[in-house]
Amino acid sequence: MSENSKIIFKSLWYSFLSSLIFFGFWILYFLGSSVYIQRIIINSIFYTIPLFIIILLCSFFIIKARDNQEKFPILKIVISIFTILLITGVIIGSRCSGGSAESTGFCFISLLALIVCSLIASIILISLIGYFYGRSEKLLIILLVVILISVSLVITFKFTINKGCLPADYICFAEIAIKTNNPNFCEKTSFSTNCFNYYNYEIIKKGNADISICEENEGELRDECMTQFARTTKNPEYCKSVKISFQRLNCCLWVYEGNLIPNQGGYNALTGEQKSSCGLPLTE
Repeated sequence: MSENSKIIFKSLWYSFLSSLIFFGFWILYFLGSSVYIQRIIINSIFYTIPLFIIILLCSFFIIKARDNQEKFPILKIVISIFTILLITGVIIGSRCSGGSAESTGFCFISLLALIVCSLIASIILISLIGYFYGRSEKLLIILLVVILISVSLVITFKFTINKGCLPADYICFAEIAIKTNNPNFCEKTSFSTNCFNYYNYEIIKKGNADISICEENEGELRDECMTQFARTTKNPEYCKSVKISFQRLNCCLWVYEGNLIPNQGGYNALTGEQKSSCGLPLTE
């Protein structure tokens, strides 16, 4: 095997281990924003690829310089990192256009955060490779493997404590809460309000709850619960207990119209008698 082939092989080995670590971190990142495991995996792979290329190139430059007793190739490393991240940023940034100003702004802020995180992670791993290569390659491999195992354990732990639910999959959390009769399980999801609403609606629909369950909550959660009771029982009296005005209107619309009919007049779709039965004023 030629000298360059050995360098390429070692670079591939380091970049492969590093990529598995990056992949694990991206899995953890996207776990909180998607309910589809396929999308999480695809996004994680997509964001790992440029980091794999960065580590591959930088590892090659570092190993070649160390083996030939040359100066540390800082310029080549800097150029490689910023070139790959710039290309990646342009590709991802093209997906941010076309939406509203708010969504586009949020997309670019998220993109900037991802690039900064990638930059920091790349620098840390490249520094480790640069420091340990030529001193203790076995220790470098062990360190990378330990980091990889740690990330894997964190992912496994998150799935275990969530009983197999993805953090953003509030329906999964709600269904477990219903089975175990434990609404507090909804607090584990990043969409706890949606989870509580789903939980309340299902147990109310099954006739397994009374109105006192709503009093255990406060604010919007309490009003959502009252709305679910009114919606399920078709009893507008429950709407009178809803404190937030717009939620009381929604409650009344659910009782009499079966939906929120946003494009059919909303408040004006209700008769005076219906408004009174829900505790709404006769005029807006």
